[in-house]
This record gives sequence, structure tokens and C-alpha cells, in this order.
Amino acid sequence: MRTKLILMLSLSLLIASYAFAGSKSQDKLKRKWMLVEFQDFSKEEMMKLGAFIDFTQIEKGGHASMGCNVINFKVKTKMCSGIRFGEAMSTMMFCDEAMKLEDAFKNFLSKVKKYKVKGHYLTLSAGKNGKMLLVAEDWD
Repeated sequence: MRTKLILMLSLSLLIASYAFAGSKSQDKLKRKWMLVEFQDFSKEEMMKLGAFIDFTQIEKGGHASMGCNVINFKVKTKMCSGIRFGEAMSTMMFCDEAMKLEDAFKNFLSKVKKYKVKGHYLTLSAGKNGKMLLVAEDWD
């Protein structure tokens, strides 16, 4: 009986530590991130357009802009490094210089499955569909 109690207590602590690790890793995302590497777009082009993703209120969802429209989406993080994005909704302005990046971003977002925060950098990965590298806006 005592062995079962110890086993159940250990299992409960293990489950609680995984849940805490998931919420703590989500806290690392709660920033505004600037795009610096994505497909064939240059860093200069993305910086000129002011391309960003904002996760500061991740519990309510995220939003982004690739230099023209505001793009809103739901965000769901999973244990440690899993992430999924809900369908992106955006305003409907036409901005010739930003549309190619915006379309590529929306298409990519639906394929993202993992994220990694390392220092001031965030990587969103979509397996064989590539990755996106972002830097924290508040990083000097």
C-alpha cells in the first residue's frame, strides 16, 4: 500500500512539473518579435516593412503585420516546444510592396508545429516547409 502511495505521489509530481514547464516556456514567447529570416525575403525588406509577430497577450491570441494588414490568430502551445496557430484573419487592404510577404506568412503560419526560444531569438519551424527566424523587438 505504501509503495502505491509513493508511486502515485511521484507520478503526480512528474505531471505537475510538465505542466509548469509548458506554461514557463510559453512565458518566453510573450514578446513582440521582428522577422529577420524567412524564405527568400531579405532581412532589409522585412525590416523596411516592419514585419512582426506580437505574442504579448498570447492567452488571447497573437497578431502580426507584414507591413500592411493586421493579421490576428489564435495560438495554442503544447508541452515545451509544440505550437499551433488558428486560422488567420486580417484586414483587407492592398499594399503592393507587402502582399507577397503577407501571403507567404499566412500560408506558413498554418504549417508551423514547433518553436524554440534561444536568447533573444525565436525560431518557428514547419518541418519540411521551412522555418522563420525572429528577434525580440526589445533586444538591443
